[in-house]
Amino acid sequence: MQPTQNSDPAKTFKAIYCEKFSVPAARFDESLFWRAIRWYALPVVLVVKIVNANYFRPDYEFIRSVGSCEIMDDVRAEVAAFRWECGISSPLRRRLRLRVSTSRIAKLAKRLLRSDQSATASI
Repeated sequence: MQPTQNSDPAKTFKAIYCEKFSVPAARFDESLFWRAIRWYALPVVLVVKIVNANYFRPDYEFIRSVGSCEIMDDVRAEVAAFRWECGISSPLRRRLRLRVSTSRIAKLAKRLLRSDQSATASI
Protein backbone atom coordinates (compact mmCIF):
# COMPACT_ATOMS: atom_id res chain seq x y z
CA MET A 1 0.00 0.00 0.00
CA GLN A 2 1.40 3.36 -1.02
CA PRO A 3 1.38 6.23 1.43
CA THR A 4 -1.15 8.89 0.63
CA GLN A 5 0.28 12.17 -0.48
CA ASN A 6 -1.19 15.59 0.00
CA SER A 7 -2.68 16.52 -3.37
CA ASP A 8 -2.62 20.22 -2.51
CA PRO A 9 0.46 21.86 -3.97
CA ALA A 10 2.48 23.93 -1.53
CA LYS A 11 1.84 27.64 -1.77
CA THR A 12 4.65 29.92 -2.78
CA PHE A 13 5.84 32.77 -0.59
CA LYS A 14 4.38 35.15 -3.19
CA ALA A 15 0.92 33.55 -2.98
CA ILE A 16 0.91 33.60 0.82
CA TYR A 17 2.23 37.18 0.95
CA CYS A 18 -0.37 38.44 -1.51
CA GLU A 19 -3.16 36.69 0.38
CA LYS A 20 -1.99 37.90 3.81
CA PHE A 21 -1.48 41.55 2.80
CA SER A 22 -4.27 41.75 0.18
CA VAL A 23 -1.79 42.61 -2.56
CA PRO A 24 -2.59 41.76 -6.19
CA ALA A 25 -0.03 39.28 -7.55
CA ALA A 26 1.04 41.83 -10.18
CA ARG A 27 2.07 44.23 -7.37
CA PHE A 28 4.00 41.67 -5.29
CA ASP A 29 7.49 42.75 -6.40
CA GLU A 30 6.90 46.43 -5.70
CA SER A 31 5.10 45.81 -2.42
CA LEU A 32 7.83 43.57 -1.02
CA PHE A 33 10.54 45.91 -2.32
CA TRP A 34 9.21 48.84 -0.27
CA ARG A 35 8.60 46.63 2.76
CA ALA A 36 12.24 45.47 2.61
CA ILE A 37 13.80 48.93 2.40
CA ARG A 38 15.02 50.41 5.68
CA TRP A 39 13.11 53.58 6.62
CA TYR A 40 16.24 55.73 6.74
CA ALA A 41 17.11 54.79 3.17
CA LEU A 42 13.74 55.75 1.66
CA PRO A 43 14.68 59.25 0.42
CA VAL A 44 17.87 58.00 -1.22
CA VAL A 45 16.05 55.02 -2.76
CA LEU A 46 13.46 57.34 -4.30
CA VAL A 47 16.17 59.49 -5.87
CA VAL A 48 18.18 56.51 -7.13
CA LYS A 49 15.05 54.94 -8.68
CA ILE A 50 14.44 58.17 -10.60
CA VAL A 51 18.05 58.70 -11.67
CA ASN A 52 18.95 55.08 -12.46
CA ALA A 53 15.96 52.79 -12.99
CA ASN A 54 18.22 49.74 -13.43
CA TYR A 55 20.06 50.15 -10.13
CA PHE A 56 17.56 47.95 -8.26
CA ARG A 57 17.21 45.31 -10.99
CA PRO A 58 19.14 42.71 -8.91
CA ASP A 59 16.85 43.42 -5.95
CA TYR A 60 13.74 42.78 -8.04
CA GLU A 61 15.26 39.59 -9.45
CA PHE A 62 15.95 38.46 -5.88
CA ILE A 63 12.37 39.29 -4.85
CA ARG A 64 10.98 37.27 -7.78
CA SER A 65 13.23 34.33 -6.85
CA VAL A 66 12.15 34.43 -3.21
CA GLY A 67 8.53 34.76 -4.30
CA SER A 68 8.67 31.36 -5.99
CA CYS A 69 10.00 29.60 -2.86
CA GLU A 70 7.76 27.15 -1.02
CA ILE A 71 10.06 26.26 1.90
CA MET A 72 12.50 28.19 4.09
CA ASP A 73 15.52 26.22 2.89
CA ASP A 74 14.96 27.66 -0.58
CA VAL A 75 14.54 31.17 0.84
CA ARG A 76 17.82 30.81 2.74
CA ALA A 77 19.58 29.67 -0.44
CA GLU A 78 18.23 32.68 -2.36
CA VAL A 79 19.30 35.04 0.44
CA ALA A 80 22.82 33.57 0.47
CA ALA A 81 23.10 33.84 -3.32
CA PHE A 82 21.89 37.46 -3.30
CA ARG A 83 24.32 38.42 -0.55
CA TRP A 84 27.17 36.82 -2.49
CA GLU A 85 26.14 38.60 -5.70
CA CYS A 86 26.05 41.94 -3.85
CA GLY A 87 29.67 41.36 -2.88
CA ILE A 88 30.76 41.05 -6.50
CA SER A 89 28.36 43.57 -7.97
CA SER A 90 29.16 46.96 -9.45
CA PRO A 91 31.42 49.29 -7.46
CA LEU A 92 28.52 51.73 -7.05
CA ARG A 93 26.28 49.10 -5.44
CA ARG A 94 29.12 47.95 -3.19
CA ARG A 95 29.92 51.49 -2.08
CA LEU A 96 26.34 52.68 -1.53
CA ARG A 97 25.23 49.38 0.04
CA LEU A 98 21.75 50.41 -0.99
CA ARG A 99 19.59 47.34 -1.44
CA VAL A 100 16.63 45.48 0.00
CA SER A 101 17.11 44.03 3.46
CA THR A 102 17.60 40.31 3.08
CA SER A 103 17.05 39.81 6.79
CA ARG A 104 13.66 41.54 6.63
CA ILE A 105 12.60 39.38 3.70
CA ALA A 106 13.88 36.19 5.36
CA LYS A 107 12.08 36.96 8.64
CA LEU A 108 8.86 37.72 6.81
CA ALA A 109 9.15 34.55 4.71
CA LYS A 110 9.82 32.47 7.81
CA ARG A 111 6.75 33.88 9.55
CA LEU A 112 4.44 33.50 6.55
CA LEU A 113 5.65 30.09 5.38
CA ARG A 114 5.46 28.72 8.93
CA SER A 115 1.96 30.08 9.53
CA ASP A 116 0.77 28.65 6.22
CA GLN A 117 2.27 25.22 6.98
CA SER A 118 0.65 25.11 10.42
CA ALA A 119 -2.69 26.22 8.94
CA THR A 120 -2.54 23.43 6.33
CA ALA A 121 -1.46 20.86 8.91
CA SER A 122 -4.47 21.61 11.08
CA ILE A 123 -6.93 20.94 8.24
